[in-house]
Amino acid sequence: MTQAPIASGEKRRLLQTLGGAGAVAAALLVFAVLPAEFGIDPTGVGGALGLTRLAPANAEASRVQDIAPARDAVAFTLAPFESLELKYVGDKGAAIIYEWSGNGPLHYDFHGEQEGAEEGTALSFGRGDAAARAGQIVLPFEGEHGWFWENRTDADITVEIEVAGFFTEGIVYRDGGRFVRPAAREDAGGPPGEGATR
Repeated sequence: MTQAPIASGEKRRLLQTLGGAGAVAAALLVFAVLPAEFGIDPTGVGGALGLTRLAPANAEASRVQDIAPARDAVAFTLAPFESLELKYVGDKGAAIIYEWSGNGPLHYDFHGEQEGAEEGTALSFGRGDAAARAGQIVLPFEGEHGWFWENRTDADITVEIEVAGFFTEGIVYRDGGRFVRPAAREDAGGPPGEGATR
């Protein structure tokens, strides 16, 4: 099965749509979800809108880090039968929202590996075959949480992902290497991530 290449105009439109969706998701996380669900209000907007009153009584217990929210955006291309793993490091109770999509179906495993656990021990949050996924997670333990993707088709597949939340760094596992992606903090005003991983 061969897939038609994406025209540059369609690719640009897809990138703009993903970028806009990621920005909206990050804004919703910072301005609404964190104040309402966890009592974390880094901007003060949640308090002004009364959202912090919605947080559960134990919201203080769920406040695990005194760091600003971080964002990351990355794109990568997987050749046929090539794989890659992208994970984010965070503490138990930290919230992360994500959205990823590709121009073809990928086999994926969304999972977490607890800090200090035996190597190869992971908790799977979902796996299957899809061209896109979006959602949020409150990390169940301290450690690395993320995705393994594998291209099981006979054509290259480009995947783009945007992540926002409370994580300290991203890690790419590819071609036998481990590559760290420093977190871009919301309070630093910097751009997300340092470009694409190919």
